[in-house]
Amino acid sequence: MAQAFADNEAERRTKVQQTLGIRVLKPIEVKPSEERTIPFISDSTIRFEMSIFGAMMNYAIKKRYVSASQRFDEAQSSRRCGGMSSRWKSTVSSTL
Repeated sequence: MAQAFADNEAERRTKVQQTLGIRVLKPIEVKPSEERTIPFISDSTIRFEMSIFGAMMNYAIKKRYVSASQRFDEAQSSRRCGGMSSRWKSTVSSTL
């Protein structure tokens, strides 16, 4: 029953496309490259996406969808990512 419905639907779709003059394009074959490609994401792309994320979070905080403690700002990101933490520094210095 499902196959009959699918066949009727495909026939109807083809008839409508022919009536309206819509050409159905053949799919393009995608061939994988012989050599392995290494993706490159620039720093500006990451900054741009993080600014969009920050704007979305600020909107969510403003509408009270999330709490204000989840705010993402530049100070937090630089503290989290920049430099070594004191625990890491002590681990590195003790191994040297």
